This record gives sequence, C-alpha cells and structure tokens, in this order.
Amino acid sequence: MTSEYSPWNWLRSRFTRTVGFAILILWSIAAVYPFIWTILASLKTNQALTSNIWGLPSSPQWQNYIYAWTTGGSGGSTSVGNAFMNSVIVTTLTIVILFVVSPMAAYALAQAEYRGKSTWLYLLIAGMYIAPQVSLIPLLILLRGLSLTNSLLGLILVYVSSGLPYSVFISRLGFLSIPSSLEDAAKVDGLSTFQTYWRVALPLAMPTVLIGMILEAIFVWNDFLYPLVLINTASSNTLQLTLYNNFWNGFNRQYGAMSAGIIISTIPLFVLYLLFSERIKKGIAAGIGVKT
Repeated sequence: MTSEYSPWNWLRSRFTRTVGFAILILWSIAAVYPFIWTILASLKTNQALTSNIWGLPSSPQWQNYIYAWTTGGSGGSTSVGNAFMNSVIVTTLTIVILFVVSPMAAYALAQAEYRGKSTWLYLLIAGMYIAPQVSLIPLLILLRGLSLTNSLLGLILVYVSSGLPYSVFISRLGFLSIPSSLEDAAKVDGLSTFQTYWRVALPLAMPTVLIGMILEAIFVWNDFLYPLVLINTASSNTLQLTLYNNFWNGFNRQYGAMSAGIIISTIPLFVLYLLFSERIKKGIAAGIGVKT
C-alpha cells in the first residue's frame, strides 16, 4: 500500500475536512446571527427589548416597519421611504456611470499597448489607497464652490470619482483573461477597436465587470460618511443617514423602528445577490489565475 492511501493520510484528511466544516459553520453562525437578532429586535418595543434583549418577541410589533417607512421619527424630518428613494437614485446613477466608464478604461489598461500604460495603472492603484477621510475637506470645498453641496448630483459625482479606481481594477481582471487570439480574429474580420471591445471583449468580461459594479453598489448603498459631511438637507438624506438621524441621534432612541429600517435597507442588496449570484461565481472564477 502506498503512502497516498495510508490510514494516517486518510485520518489527516478526515480531520482537516472536519475542522474546515466546523470553522465554516461557526463563521456562518457569526454572520447570520446579527441579522436574525435585528429581525427580532425590529418586532419589539423599547421596553421589551431592554427587559429581554435575547428573547423572542411576545407580541410582534409589525407597526415598527410602517412607522419607520412613513414617519420621520423624533430626530429627523424625512421618512425612511423618502430616504430609500434617494439612496436608490444615488446608487443607480452611480453604477450606471461607472458601468459606462470603468469597462472602457479597464479595457484600455488591459489590452491596448501604448506608452505610459504602466504609469496610468500605478496611478489608478494609488487612487485605491486614498482614505475617504483624507479627501473629505477638499471635496467639501470643491462641491461648495460648484454649488453642489446638499444635492444628490454632488453625492453621485463623489461616489463615481471614489469608486472609479476600484471598479476599473476589478474589471481589468476580466479583460486580462481574454485570449489575444480572439481580438486578432476580430481585427481580421474588420472590427474597429470599439467594436472589438463592445462585441467581443465586454461580453466575455461581463461577469468580472458585474462583480466590480455590485461591490460598488454595496458600498454606495451602505455608505454613511459622505452623506454625513456633504448633505445637510433632510429631503436629500440617504437611507443610512436617515436611520441615524431619525432613530438613533438624540436621547429618545427607538431601537425597534431603527431595526426595522435596517431590515428594510438590506432588502435591495439581498435581491441583488439573488439576481446575480451565478454571475458573481463566474466572475470570481474568471479572475483566478489571470496574468497581471
């Protein structure tokens, strides 16, 4: 019997597999439990939550969801419903702009040959390491000079500029995985550079491009810092800022309504994952082992 099939190797592989499954189970519990606890908290009153923080709701308070969606709360003047639509507008327009610009820039950095290509790539990567906190004051001064503070348009432009380096970097991995022979064949068939990009390269790189777009959508949807600094008008507040202003800011904190608002805010991301889960898996597989 070779060492490959020895009892020790079998026991070691069995032990490794068991430990791996145990770690994954514990990790899943750690990830899912806060979400379950938030659902339970959203169905309680403040008194019920503080008296029995870990228990099940004795009488579910479904009106917390209605209150969070329609009412401005004690600390703000806009409802979660209005802020939800603001976040939808900001996230959608940001991703649309990034989807138009990022793949074209990524294609130029991945497949085209020109002088200074490496320099542009290094500058792009450097942009990923600029912390948002560092650029807040310059951004505020710039937007104030352009009269774009307290506006969704200014917020969208900030998200596009901050998300461009990362989305281009991720999209570039998809274009790097495309064999050069396909582009050569497209040129032989008489396709222009843009036609080659649009008809050949972009469809093949689409799973990876979508990963970059989905990650940026998650960041924009959940972001709290930029709206906190750049938005001072209640009617233009995004969802995360409204949850803070309405139910957490001040002394009268409404835990049940805030938890209900948090659950509402997770629904679009959950639907997004259900719609694009297969493409996400393909994009991750396409980005493994590509040349850099």
